[in-house]
Amino acid sequence: MIKALVADDSWEYSKNIINSIVNRIDELKIDYVAGDGKDTLEAISKNYFDLVLLDLKMPKINGLEVIEQMKKLNRIKLPKVIIISGDLPLLDYASIGNIVCSIIQKTEDPESMYEKILLVVNEIKYETNYNNVRNEVISKIKDIGLSLKHKGTRYIIDCVMYAYRKQ
Repeated sequence: MIKALVADDSWEYSKNIINSIVNRIDELKIDYVAGDGKDTLEAISKNYFDLVLLDLKMPKINGLEVIEQMKKLNRIKLPKVIIISGDLPLLDYASIGNIVCSIIQKTEDPESMYEKILLVVNEIKYETNYNNVRNEVISKIKDIGLSLKHKGTRYIIDCVMYAYRKQ
C-alpha cells in the first residue's frame, strides 16, 4: 500500500481530488490531509509517506518552501511529490527533479490528472518491488555462501537485477 498525504488549503478541492481521482487507485491510501504548509511539514517529519500531493499556494508556508524544508529532513528516503496548483506564477518556480516528479495544474481535466498520479504510483510500486527483489537476491547469494566482498558476486547481483529491469 502506498501511503499518501494531500496538502491543500481548499478542503473542497482536497475532497474532490480524493473522491474523483485517488479513490480509483487501489494501491493508494490517503493517510493525512493537511490544510497548510506548516501542518504538511509537521506530518511529513513525524510520519513516513510515499507520496505527497502538494498545492503551492497555502497559508503559513507555501508549497515551494515545503519542498525546500523536506529536502533538509534527515531521511534516507523522501516521499515523491506531485505538485497540484492553480497558481500559475508559483508554477513558474516549480520544476521536476529531485523529489518533485510531476506537476499538475488544477485546471487539467480529471482523467489527465488521474493518469499522471497513476504513473507516479506505478513508479513507486516498481521501486519498492525492485528493492525487495534485490534484497531477496542478496539473501539467496548469502545463503549459498558467496561473499558480497567479491567483484564477481556483485556482478551476479547486477546481472540478475538487469534482467529484472528488462522484463
